[in-house]
Amino acid sequence: MVLLVSLAPDLDTLLGSGQAALLTPEPDGSMVSGGQYIEISVLVSTDDGLSYDDLDESRLANAPIRLVMDDLALDAVNAPSFYAHPTYIHSDATTGLSILADHGEWEPIETRILEHEPLAGENDLQIGSMESLLHSLSVFVPLIAIDA
Repeated sequence: MVLLVSLAPDLDTLLGSGQAALLTPEPDGSMVSGGQYIEISVLVSTDDGLSYDDLDESRLANAPIRLVMDDLALDAVNAPSFYAHPTYIHSDATTGLSILADHGEWEPIETRILEHEPLAGENDLQIGSMESLLHSLSVFVPLIAIDA
């Protein structure tokens, strides 16, 4: 079993411009200051590492992965949330592993705000952490979404 974690400041860097363009548009809003895009996958192999497949997500039902993003500038007025978009890992013996866009849309996932402390000189901003328990594996981003 292999845990794959990739971080990047934007989707083009994380997935490549071709794959990033295949994702549905993000919800209106903005990324939490200090946040990044993160791809999390668990890979399994049945042929001693010659090829890999994504972990069957049913295995995460009783053992989710805990995602924590620290040192975020959190707005005390607007509650941020992690959003997820489905991706999958393509394994090829010649080219290796590639992160590919999957069908679906950006969806909010249950998110807790952990400890936070006021940011000096800013009335409405706090430095804190966000946490989610992941029951599916994909690309995630901390967003303050604007409701339509």
